Amino acid sequence: MKEFRYELLMSVCVIILSTPPYFYKINAEIYMPFSVGIIIIIVSLLNKIQFTQLLEEIKLLNKRSNQYLLAFKKIIESDDPIFSNLAFTEINYCEKQLTSIISGSVDYSYLLRREIITKSTELSTKYVYVTHYLGKKELLQMWIDDSVQRKYLQSNISCVKRNIEFERVFVVNSSMTHNDTVKALKIFEEQSKNEIKIYVLFENDLAYGWAEDIVIIDDRRMHLYKRGNAMLFENVSLIINQDIIKHYSQIYSDLKLRALSWIDDKEIIEKKLSVKKVDE
Repeated sequence: MKEFRYELLMSVCVIILSTPPYFYKINAEIYMPFSVGIIIIIVSLLNKIQFTQLLEEIKLLNKRSNQYLLAFKKIIESDDPIFSNLAFTEINYCEKQLTSIISGSVDYSYLLRREIITKSTELSTKYVYVTHYLGKKELLQMWIDDSVQRKYLQSNISCVKRNIEFERVFVVNSSMTHNDTVKALKIFEEQSKNEIKIYVLFENDLAYGWAEDIVIIDDRRMHLYKRGNAMLFENVSLIINQDIIKHYSQIYSDLKLRALSWIDDKEIIEKKLSVKKVDE
């Protein structure tokens, strides 16, 4: 609301200065002091709004500082080592998050906040470039019958319908079993039919394997998925730092050049994925 009032008042200033005096039916001699007086009033209102906002921010900062001190006091007074150790860990995590946020990055749990990526891609205006690891059965199955993942796919399709350029590089393992291969091919085909540009990159061709997934949205936001101990992408960083986004945009471009296009190289992909082993 404050931003709206600020823009509205600035617009009034511009209108007053750009409107000739005869429009107000006043003499040119009176117009200048009249205009200046109105603008002074408007600027005073603007300053009051900004000052009020600054006071609110100072109060919030003071509240946070007091909470921080009270938390440390509670830890020091506590004679429970389990509570103290856990509390210190959480405070250290908060400090780490603050440091990350200052640099333009915030971490969150993918498993607890899976809806964030759907909302984020829905805000795209130009393009969405994605890499997605398919080296685990769980990740394959998610695309087929997981309700949250299916909703995410529908949001991807909606982006395409809005003329958003949507690309996905799937990272796969050529030693997948027959059943997993069938699922992977089904996933590629379904998304390709919905005009998502699909590329396939084989993990075996990468020198250091695969540890991160990337979602780059326009040139202003990206999600970086970090593989956890369970080989699933448990921890995510939402990044708006432009230098980091440029760095990963180049990584994405390099990966895409090395990948095979599902439309152009479908037979090659199917051949590389074909195996005789059947899941037990």
